Amino acid sequence: MLSMWLHFSSTSITNCARNLTYMGCKLH
Repeated sequence: MLSMWLHFSSTSITNCARNLTYMGCKLH
């Protein structure tokens, strides 16, 4: 379960960086 959370977290961070917008970050 922990590794799953880490994977999801890192994916969200990557999407955040890709969007380069705070709102995109919040929505994810």
